[in-house]
Amino acid sequence: MLRYFRIMASATTPARPDSPRLFGRSEFLLLVAIGALVRFWRLFTPDAVVFDEFHYLRYSGHYFTHRYYFDLHPPLAKLLYAGMAKLFSVPPGVLLHPSPAPVLRILPALCGTITVALVYIILTQLGASRAVAALGTFAVALDNALVADSRLILLEPLMICFALTGVACFFAARARPGASRWWLYAASGLASGCAASVKWTGLSGLGLILCVWLYDWIRERAQRWLRLLIPVMLVALTVAVYLVVFAIHFSLLTRASEGVDDNFVSLQYRETLRDDPSYSPSAQVSFLKKLEDTHHAINLGNRELEGLTHPSASPWYTWPIMKHPIGLWLSDAKQSPGRQAPFMILLGNPIVWWGGLVGLGLAILLLAWWRERARPFRFALAVLVGGYAINYLPFMPITRLMYLYHYLFALIWISMVAAFASGVLTGWAQMSDSAPWRFPSRRSRALYLTLAALIVVGFVYFSPFTYGFGLSSRSYDQHFWVLHPDL
Repeated sequence: MLRYFRIMASATTPARPDSPRLFGRSEFLLLVAIGALVRFWRLFTPDAVVFDEFHYLRYSGHYFTHRYYFDLHPPLAKLLYAGMAKLFSVPPGVLLHPSPAPVLRILPALCGTITVALVYIILTQLGASRAVAALGTFAVALDNALVADSRLILLEPLMICFALTGVACFFAARARPGASRWWLYAASGLASGCAASVKWTGLSGLGLILCVWLYDWIRERAQRWLRLLIPVMLVALTVAVYLVVFAIHFSLLTRASEGVDDNFVSLQYRETLRDDPSYSPSAQVSFLKKLEDTHHAINLGNRELEGLTHPSASPWYTWPIMKHPIGLWLSDAKQSPGRQAPFMILLGNPIVWWGGLVGLGLAILLLAWWRERARPFRFALAVLVGGYAINYLPFMPITRLMYLYHYLFALIWISMVAAFASGVLTGWAQMSDSAPWRFPSRRSRALYLTLAALIVVGFVYFSPFTYGFGLSSRSYDQHFWVLHPDL
């Protein structure tokens, strides 16, 4: 950890006075449009309940019947999906059955599109040139796994969007003088609280924020006591949002469900649930007791997943090489001879995933050995590598069932690492923002365009699995020339 802060202390974010405003950058608008296009195109296809949509549709439906449910994750995402169902007049019976409700996919697709914009914003906040920011954002916009995940009623798109919003607000506050920055710090804390209220892994964004704050606090001596208020505010707002989300959750779930497990819900809690045999109108249970019960149940639920096996599960060390994709949906429609049924798979763009590993290696070399070349960008590289590490390394000691989608947030950070490290080595990072596409040489331009083209080719080649297109059996086999997973 000390070595990490020494690396960061050697530089700050380089200023770019020639940078135009964000919405004056044509490539930013184009990248967001591309991200939206690939996420919203054919969004309501298939008209079926896909993968874990089964669970989150049912959980969201419980808010309409006010019946208790248990999930391993905090309730914000399910509350938001219930709100979407209310907005679009989706009947509760559709959610509880569950039946297809593809209109709810608008929310994760929107979050996925915002994530594309946030990647560009964070890279520029860290001093990336427009060319570098565009390349990293392009990789995130056209990664098949990120696209597929954000087209379904799942948790990761919302969690990632909230966490990156918190990071972007923090960096914006960090660069702004005066009292107005406190509003951005507050926004960062609120967004971090929303991320944690979707999945606990969303706290990784707050963890990175606090590491950067600690670096600033150690490095700058002015107003040290006043600046101690920053982490206090960030943590307090994160906790406040988390508690408010659970308060709303408890207030809506006032009736018992069939088969409530005594191991998961205490007698005191069940006494407050109408239709439960233990219900008592005079029962008084404090909010903190319900919160304690819920987190005890989450802990038990996670323990029950330890040592189990599942055909879609995979260990953490296989994720970076995309060893075990996840089958999401298989059409049951009858196919003609020689045709493979449409099949959706959580399978990434190999150019992005494997290119990210190469980029991570380059970043480590720049930080550890090629220090002079990396000097103006050491802070940015250290932050991005730290973002990857804090979203990947904590999974190593976990023994419960885990899946490839747990790597998706880390994938975004390693994509930014790869773009930045490549930019430092090729000279793209030193390019002027007033002439963002004036490359150092023809060879440099050719390399940049080749990388962008390879990202497009990788996305298009594997898009049948992203969107559930039908393929011939021969074409289907050819698309697995690299992985050949046993799905």
